[in-house]
Amino acid sequence: MDRAAAAADFDLLHLLFRDREENLQKTRWQQPALFAMEHAMARYLIGLGIHPVAMAGHSLGELTALCLAGVYSWKTGFAS
Repeated sequence: MDRAAAAADFDLLHLLFRDREENLQKTRWQQPALFAMEHAMARYLIGLGIHPVAMAGHSLGELTALCLAGVYSWKTGFAS
């Protein structure tokens, strides 16, 4: 999450944890925030030793699943 926040051109952590809900609903910020949150949660579970056998996603979730499968880096996924 910290790496994504450093790469963002907006205050990602403020948006996720302190900002008003209507700001998070704006597509401009919603998509990179959702990718960062999904990726961080998955990496946390993998770090605990919980490894997925398969991954799938819907819409933006597909990008996160592809990133976690090693198709491209988190930076590429975050910028998508």
